[in-house]
Amino acid sequence: MRQFVVGLALMAVTGFAAAAAAPPVELTVDFAGAAALPRLPVTSGLPLARGVLRDPATVRLRSGNEALPVQTEVLAWWPDGSIKWLLLDFQAAPDQKNITLHIDGQSPAPAMPERVAATVEDDAITVDTGAIRFTVKKTGGGFIDALSYRGKALFTAPAARANFMDALHTSSPADYHPMNRMISGAQADPSRLVISGLSLEQKGPLRAVVVIDGRYTFRLVGTTITGTDVRGDCPFRMRIHAYAGQSFLKIEHFFYYEGDGDHDFVRAYGLRVPLPQGADSARLIAGTEPLKLAGTLTGIYQQHADSWEAWTSDGGAARPIARGTRFEGVLDISGTGGGIALGIRDMWQNAAKALHADLRRMDGSVLFWPPEAPPLDFRRHAREWSVGETGEPDDKDSDKPAPMKQPNYRLASKGVGKTHYAFVYIHGPDEPAGRILAAYRAFNRPPIAWASPRHYASTLALGHYREYVPGEHEDIEAALDAPVRFWRHSQEHFRWYGFWLYGNVCQNINQFLLTGRWEQDFGRWGWANGDSVGRLGYALMLQAVRKCRREDLEFAERYVYNVHDVCSTHSPAYPEHYRNFMYFKGAAHRHGAWPWACPYTGIRGAHPVGARIHFYLTGEGHSKDILEELTQLVLRRPDGGMGDGPLGPNAQIFLYQWERTGEEKWKTKLKAEIDSSGLKTAKGGWEVMMNAAFGIFNALEEYMDLSGDDSLKDLAARFADEAMPEKMKRHWTWGGYFRVYAAAYRITRNPKYRQAIEEMLPVLLERSSASAAVKWAEKDWPGKPGGPTVFVDGNIIRDIPFALYALHLDAAKEAK
Repeated sequence: MRQFVVGLALMAVTGFAAAAAAPPVELTVDFAGAAALPRLPVTSGLPLARGVLRDPATVRLRSGNEALPVQTEVLAWWPDGSIKWLLLDFQAAPDQKNITLHIDGQSPAPAMPERVAATVEDDAITVDTGAIRFTVKKTGGGFIDALSYRGKALFTAPAARANFMDALHTSSPADYHPMNRMISGAQADPSRLVISGLSLEQKGPLRAVVVIDGRYTFRLVGTTITGTDVRGDCPFRMRIHAYAGQSFLKIEHFFYYEGDGDHDFVRAYGLRVPLPQGADSARLIAGTEPLKLAGTLTGIYQQHADSWEAWTSDGGAARPIARGTRFEGVLDISGTGGGIALGIRDMWQNAAKALHADLRRMDGSVLFWPPEAPPLDFRRHAREWSVGETGEPDDKDSDKPAPMKQPNYRLASKGVGKTHYAFVYIHGPDEPAGRILAAYRAFNRPPIAWASPRHYASTLALGHYREYVPGEHEDIEAALDAPVRFWRHSQEHFRWYGFWLYGNVCQNINQFLLTGRWEQDFGRWGWANGDSVGRLGYALMLQAVRKCRREDLEFAERYVYNVHDVCSTHSPAYPEHYRNFMYFKGAAHRHGAWPWACPYTGIRGAHPVGARIHFYLTGEGHSKDILEELTQLVLRRPDGGMGDGPLGPNAQIFLYQWERTGEEKWKTKLKAEIDSSGLKTAKGGWEVMMNAAFGIFNALEEYMDLSGDDSLKDLAARFADEAMPEKMKRHWTWGGYFRVYAAAYRITRNPKYRQAIEEMLPVLLERSSASAAVKWAEKDWPGKPGGPTVFVDGNIIRDIPFALYALHLDAAKEAK
């Protein structure tokens, strides 16, 4: 990595003088109420201003007088070779909420009383946390192949079909009637696992990550697809996170579908782990007294967001033994030889889900889709094209809809994906229920180390925006916050939960259909998916950083994952407008009545900045995978699928790769993308809006800041002039230019751009005051049928913080 070498050279010259002078950074750890454990792992990313840190080995963490061991990873670089984003891994007790980061190359690093040791062999990886030791083999079962606890072997061979996906294949979609729970005449098609890759992504000393790549292969799935060889096999990627001294594992599992939505359904899929010898009892632990489950086969089934059922069986029909609403806990199976507790993150939100214990076969199962549920459906929401998703008939040469005329019409869901997180806790025979539950809760809502909102903004790592300051611009802040709070309220009120929908949001209420409900089935204007309400993932992530609130980050994370998993295609062969197979891998379906309703599939809906911010804040491998997938899309299809790439997503990917790797080739690609963009020629509301909304102007601004290249100053001003209020105030895109004005003012210091912000902010407040999110008290949300709609614009939420920065800009201080 070229920039890292440059950084080392500069360190040799400067002797870390700049780093030694850097002030400490105060961190506050949000443990989400976790207790009962002496220490919990914390993984969080932190931005640093340009020039502050060049060597991560000089970072020290302290809690009071205690020095805390820390593992670091550089996530992004400034152009001068200093570190822009640094990932911190450390462990702290729930009462150690205040941590200080120091840059100190003189004091020795603290000793690590416990550390992860990882061994890589030709076909196996073994990880030892000090509490547990496990092995994953490339020739094994695709999950944990051997496990020991405190030096005692619990099992030395994987469970039968430890990583599986069982399908059903039918000759006609009519065999699966909407009112039925089963498919008539379906043929069972159990998967066969093929492991294609095994690697150690993180080797410790505090956190190790093992990556398993592979695919589920089938006898029948995909056999009805013609015209491509990319069919049937469903790829997966799994990460196993292990922590020093800890006996629990975090499992990240992602797969995508390569079947025929009309013919191939998933009966069940999940993971299995063998049970310790002597395991003879199961219990549910979820905050109250543990519920003991009798029987040799037992489990819990979360049917939907408001109903779970615990059941038991001795080989015959299952008998319900308890019911509840929302299960937030684990299934613990134990005996004289020890125990294993299993759980799923956001289990009820992502239903259907289940946890099973089989004391006959001696294994426990995490079911991401359980056999208790009806087969998982991949069919298109509507059987006709022209129900509003694109506003076009099936045949470009006809003015009348022709349902199902296209040859690959039934393949709308080809490439749809889903990420899950599973929890495996290994313990002794007498482990207290409260300790197990505390570990699960720390997994379900992981600790977050926050710096102050001011720190994130002052580093300029995310650009020139202003953080939330209590008492400042409260009317504007309320206009940004109200629609997001209305969405969160609606998520619960309207139950926006479930396997495919959790994390997505709707767009219109009381706008086309005056019912007092969100118009989620209204064709093109149903679910937001990756489009319509602006670059919402970016907006939500930025708001989370501006306020440093867990609830904002969690809401943003769920939305970003839904867009990039479910609303995107991950297939390298997707039927363009249901015709010829093309490379759209990573591109998103536009807004519609279902996540894959719209045949318009492009990179604009998969705008990468939300995933980029999430990766920098959390270090999550799946977010990194999203960005790498989009990088390949940009390189292989510069049009982004539907011509969207040059509008900004391409440039944003080049920005990410430039800061991620420090390699000059990405800077060169970024400059070329800006030079060939429509910024020079855009005129009129539509053209100007497209270039402002999808990120190319933002990329221009960031390029100038990072490179110091002022030659593009006139281009920034020229584009801003096309977006001025006298041209756009009465255009429907009026709200999409606040950052354009802000950047133009900051770059040129021409007061007319500041005046443009001041002229348009009252328009925002006026529109916001008429919104149902403001007009109605929160206790009366969502309002009445025929009442006001909700004013929401993702571009506004994203851009106003940059406008507020411009309003507070002090020219003298900025020049200094």
